[in-house]
Amino acid sequence: MLSKLIIYGVFQGLIVVVSLLTMIYVTKHVSPSEYAIYGVFLSIAALFQPLASFSCERLVQVKKHSLSNDKYQVFIGELIALTAISSFIIAFLCFIYFSLFSTQATTLLIGIFVAFRSLKSFKLFEYNIENRTIKYGLVGLSVKVLAFIFIYVFFEVYSANANYLILSIFIAEVSISLLINNNRVIPFRTINKAQFKPFLKFGLPLVIATIPAWIAHDSGRVILDRFSSAEAGILTFGLQLAGVYMLFNSALGNAVVKDVYLAYESRSLGKVILKITSLQVLVSILFMTVFHYSGDLFLDEKFISVNECFYYLVLGFLIQSFSLVPVYLASYDGKTKFVLKANAFAALAFIFYVLLCLEAITAVTIAQGFLFSMLTYSTVLWFQYFNSASTFTSINKS
Repeated sequence: MLSKLIIYGVFQGLIVVVSLLTMIYVTKHVSPSEYAIYGVFLSIAALFQPLASFSCERLVQVKKHSLSNDKYQVFIGELIALTAISSFIIAFLCFIYFSLFSTQATTLLIGIFVAFRSLKSFKLFEYNIENRTIKYGLVGLSVKVLAFIFIYVFFEVYSANANYLILSIFIAEVSISLLINNNRVIPFRTINKAQFKPFLKFGLPLVIATIPAWIAHDSGRVILDRFSSAEAGILTFGLQLAGVYMLFNSALGNAVVKDVYLAYESRSLGKVILKITSLQVLVSILFMTVFHYSGDLFLDEKFISVNECFYYLVLGFLIQSFSLVPVYLASYDGKTKFVLKANAFAALAFIFYVLLCLEAITAVTIAQGFLFSMLTYSTVLWFQYFNSASTFTSINKS
């Protein structure tokens, strides 16, 4: 576990550096209002991506771990076919929405964007189970580097605005996804309803959970944009900055996923959970400390007020990260309805908090609501698992 964590950590460290350089460069060239447009695009994409993939990314890990190669190839081919169909429907809906309401032209990119992001995710989860840690890291790093290159070229040659920022991210995601999936075959000629039943059984609760999850995680940017586009831009920047911590959590999750499954099978989860949680808390404290003493060195004056919401967002992400193990177990056992219930409670908590503060809503208000909703989310998810006899037994036998 330690060697994999180190490799993932090195790559995530490089990704953090590139991400911070990108954010510094972008915030020096665009206003918070322009950044809000980018935030709304990301928020809408976050709503549609689970619909495109039917939230089966974790199922890819489970099947790659448990199936023979021949059976897995049939499984992944069917999943990609489903993703292609879902993404086409999303693209069509976005076209209708754009035609009726004349929104940002980048809305038309969302269907393609989520399709290729899903394909990239499937491949990354395969690399994860196959212990191809270097390839996994290179993919993530390549997307960030390529996006930064396009952002720099578009900003310097054409214009520094949200549309070119979105286009840069789009080109990077699509290019890298095509590169790593160049040998994929989509079996359209063999598609039938029966093939999709396992995906629906696993993913339908997660797809339904998309709406409450979106409310708890991403709706804040859209809500705030209705009151103040500048505040929405500050929140978007704060979420990306605080989300740097989640890059570590992603590296940790990739390093321990097989260990979690093996520990669960051998009824020895306790020590694994303790190690994971200790690392999460330690890194979040270190991250906030570094930002406290060095944040002002790279923050542009237009975005300096992000300090007011940053710590709430990091604490929210930390509490969300505590759900790493039960989410893996929910995928392993096929109990995805647990995630649905947790997201529903988190959404209700977020809505309740926002309604209380609606008269004075700011980026800080949304950040506090996010913290409150993530506390609800992790608490409910763990409570459900401690009330599941098999999981409770497996933890206590460690």
